[in-house]
Amino acid sequence: MPTWNVNIPEILDSHKLWLVNSDGGRQADLSRRELMEEDFSRKSLDRANFVGAILKNASFVQASLVEADMFGVNLLNADLRNANFTKAILKGAMLRGANLENANLNAADLRGGIILEADGASTLGRDRTDISDCFMNYATMRRTRMSGVDLRGSRLVGASLEGAFLFGADLSGTNLTNADLRGADLSEARLAGTSLERADLRGVQLRNAIFDATDMRGARMDTALEMVIDLNRCTIGESVTAISFGDFPAQFRAALHQHESWVKSGGATGRPAVLSGMNLENFDLSGRNLSGIKLRGARLRGANLTGCILMLSDLNGADLRNTNLEAANLTGVSLTEANLSGARMQRVVLGAIPLRAKDGNATGRIQRVSLKNAILADTDLAGVDFSECNMDGVKWE
Repeated sequence: MPTWNVNIPEILDSHKLWLVNSDGGRQADLSRRELMEEDFSRKSLDRANFVGAILKNASFVQASLVEADMFGVNLLNADLRNANFTKAILKGAMLRGANLENANLNAADLRGGIILEADGASTLGRDRTDISDCFMNYATMRRTRMSGVDLRGSRLVGASLEGAFLFGADLSGTNLTNADLRGADLSEARLAGTSLERADLRGVQLRNAIFDATDMRGARMDTALEMVIDLNRCTIGESVTAISFGDFPAQFRAALHQHESWVKSGGATGRPAVLSGMNLENFDLSGRNLSGIKLRGARLRGANLTGCILMLSDLNGADLRNTNLEAANLTGVSLTEANLSGARMQRVVLGAIPLRAKDGNATGRIQRVSLKNAILADTDLAGVDFSECNMDGVKWE
């Protein structure tokens, strides 16, 4: 394995010219190089040659690697967030512990693969691509070839695996909560301790799949699928587990950190979060101070907002079906046309609040809770005081 230094900037500049068929351009060839901890973030590396390269702890954040040849590459603990690996070759690669959050692996080839080196004695690659213990939340892997791969212990919360090929893959201990697996092939896959909670499994192939303490609560399944599942080895029923903060999409985590800083500092630091229209279904936001947050039209179905402070927040038109709002502080909140069907609202605070100007002086105005045209069908309202609320047009059925 060559260990001498290479002029990375020069190679990348020449590769850019090669990609546009310009004079002086040359395809980037970093095959079999030792480039541990190298930073390729935001670089254009489409169709680059990384065959057999050692890239442990390297960074490819937001890099473009469309159709790159990365056969047998070692990306142990690499940072691959938001990288684009569309149609890339990653056969026989080592990706254990890598961060692939929001990465695009559509139509990539991650099957196992071994080739004989020129010396006739050594080999490159591995018979099972190692993607174990990876953080792959919200990654996109539509039609990705992953037959026989090792995905043990990886987190793929909210990942898109529509039409993916996972024949014979080991998914033991893998977290696929809220994942989209429509039309995927998981035949003969190992699903021991796998979480498929709230996953979309319509059209999934599960012939001879091995079930053992598999969590399928709240999963969407069609009738044909239900007939091949070993129900004695699965947990089936209503989903109760919320998505923890560490599994939120990165942009949501950053927005909430900024918002909480803004609230705590009284506007001196951070900035208010605007998550209107966003999908926050089943998220655990319990106990957080999100006063003044913008969640107009947001999807919060099944979310945990227990003890959450949402004073003066905008939740107009939000989907709060089956949301847990116990002991939440909704003082001055606007819930006009929100859907609260089946929500739990015991001990919720629905008071009014005096409004102040930016300089802190009183304006003489009061912000009351607005439930105008909201839906409160089958909502648990034990002990709730609506005296300070606008209840015009509330729908109870």
